[in-house]
Amino acid sequence: EAKLPKDPQAALKALENHPDKQEARITASVTRSGDAWCIIRLRAYDTEKMVLSGAELAPGITQALAQTFQD
Repeated sequence: EAKLPKDPQAALKALENHPDKQEARITASVTRSGDAWCIIRLRAYDTEKMVLSGAELAPGITQALAQTFQD
């Protein structure tokens, strides 16, 4: 991240063309009581046995989802 350009569009282009880029599918959920859970599946390891799951896998996403419950 420290090497990414400051400009958001340039950073996005750099990430899109990064040689170590990996595609992933992420499912995240949050309950009104604050419980969170995520599932991540990398395209390179697309098998049922290679699914990552846990509450802290994508904290930015779950925090953003939790914000949707705020008044």
